[in-house]
Amino acid sequence: MLGGMQDHHKEALIKLRVRLIEEMVADELMEHLVSKKVLTPYMQEKIQSKGVSSGRTAPCWDMLPQARP
Repeated sequence: MLGGMQDHHKEALIKLRVRLIEEMVADELMEHLVSKKVLTPYMQEKIQSKGVSSGRTAPCWDMLPQARP
């Protein structure tokens, strides 16, 4: 598959979404994903506009299936 996330990776994110959201620190992960060009700076801004760090976790995970490979 060219571009985008493979289906089995999307399914894994969906299946583990709640657990990952509970355990994730969104700000740290976003910095890493932007540096690796998985998320764009625009996506990072959109997530960071959600307010407190705990409110950014779910939007960060929700954008991953749309992110670059």
